[in-house]
Amino acid sequence: MKKYIFVFLLGIIIIAGIGVNIGYNKMSDVNKAMFNPFIEVEHWYVQVDSAGIVSKSDMGQYDYKLPAVNDKNKRKDIEFTGLKKLREDAFLRIKEKSGFVIGYEEVKETEVPRSLLTD
Repeated sequence: MKKYIFVFLLGIIIIAGIGVNIGYNKMSDVNKAMFNPFIEVEHWYVQVDSAGIVSKSDMGQYDYKLPAVNDKNKRKDIEFTGLKKLREDAFLRIKEKSGFVIGYEEVKETEVPRSLLTD
């Protein structure tokens, strides 16, 4: 009897594992990045500039492409969508995971790496 219970439980675990694997593989890359706790969140800093507006949607959202810098003074351009037009010259901390922007927040000038301020 114990043998049958063991085989039954092992079968359920195997089927559940296959289901989780299939579900994970069907997720978009953005969702994989957001839900995977082993992918580190990177913080990038930008200064909002209206010249960085790429497009505006009918819903009032703005797409931005702005130069960014991280705490290690690494630089790159970051593209993200603002839910509204962002305040000119505001400083933002952008949260990025696996190349996808997952959020942003306005920060004080004192929290921004100096290299962003000198440009």
